[in-house]
Amino acid sequence: MIQALFGEIKNLLDKDFLLASFLPSLVFLAFIAVTLCDVLGFDGFIRWVESFGGEQITALLGAVFLGTVVFAYIINSLRMVFLKLWTGSTRGPLAPLLRLGEQWNRTKYELAMKAYSQSAWIEIPDRHRQRVQPLCKERNSQPEIPPAELNTLKEEIEMATREGPLRNPDTAEKFIEDKVLSVYKKYQWNDDVNVVDRELDRYLQKRLNDDQLEIRSKRLYLDRQFGTSDSIRGTALGNIVESYNTYPFLRYGMEGEIYWTHLQNYMPEAFLKRIREQKIIFDFCLTMATLGVGYGLLAFVVGPLLSSDTSYWLAIGLIAVLFSYVVYYRLAVFVATQYGDLIRASFDLFRGDLLKAFSVKLDKPITRIGQEREVWKKLNQLLIYSDSPDLTFEIIKPPQTRTQGTDLVKQTKTEIDWP
Repeated sequence: MIQALFGEIKNLLDKDFLLASFLPSLVFLAFIAVTLCDVLGFDGFIRWVESFGGEQITALLGAVFLGTVVFAYIINSLRMVFLKLWTGSTRGPLAPLLRLGEQWNRTKYELAMKAYSQSAWIEIPDRHRQRVQPLCKERNSQPEIPPAELNTLKEEIEMATREGPLRNPDTAEKFIEDKVLSVYKKYQWNDDVNVVDRELDRYLQKRLNDDQLEIRSKRLYLDRQFGTSDSIRGTALGNIVESYNTYPFLRYGMEGEIYWTHLQNYMPEAFLKRIREQKIIFDFCLTMATLGVGYGLLAFVVGPLLSSDTSYWLAIGLIAVLFSYVVYYRLAVFVATQYGDLIRASFDLFRGDLLKAFSVKLDKPITRIGQEREVWKKLNQLLIYSDSPDLTFEIIKPPQTRTQGTDLVKQTKTEIDWP
């Protein structure tokens, strides 16, 4: 313990420890000290400090600094606990609320998957062309469309595209049948009618393309916000973490938690640095959110023991909890999304180098994603269950880690824990 403590003091300027543990601890203890001074009186505190001599003040500052480092070291060791608390992995007394959150998020996920499965406009343009095609043939017995009725049809279509039934796929086909096709059937098919129909067809195709783009965008958002239907968590942060934890397995059949340590050896230092930066910000936000809520709980529980003004402590506690949630927790959700994008990119870009490093003997080159999944499935069995009889190796030389050039990655680089 003492050796580890001195190691933290020695590496106090390390960005990870400084920003993610020491700075939040310093802020938390400072707020505790200011609150106590406010309750007990700032004048008495100032007189108490002035009564000390120079050596006593130096000793006091040293003790405060050492105590802050010890507290920061404890906070640093509890980062994984904080992550489990905010992601809903550790239930405890919050189990009923987390179960309600899981039910709500599962319902939201299922409704979103159903809504974003396919565009409601998908068949409307093709169905309209099929109905119009027989009408395009020569129909000499029918009269020419009057200009007035043609203008009326144009105006009705234009109005329907702006604010009417052509804005909604549920009412678009009925409008076309009642207002458009009924006119087509009464008159000959000529150039004027063809121009009107081409504009209508162009509008329907545009609605389909726009709707498909919107669905793809929402599906991308959904993929970044949720994992699978079996891994729904009770908090937004928990679902985001699950989304990038399950990504390697869903895409490539890789167990991300197992391969993450291996994969870091084949990632460029610049890319690892970006991941470390996001991880530090993520840990800082979670630590600040946790300590803020802890400060609020202390105000609720310990505050009334220090003074009888319960409204004062209630206000302070509520402000601390709300500020921690609105600012730091919401920021952690935002940072976790960006952090997850980097985790995804890591497996997308560098899994090939990792597969080569395992020296797996392949019967034929991998050209399809299904073939790659089969290889990773066999490696999963080997690393998890020590059983993969169909897997053979061809070790030619020890694999070398690399950066973007030909230089080797430094072996002293910081390893990033699997989130």
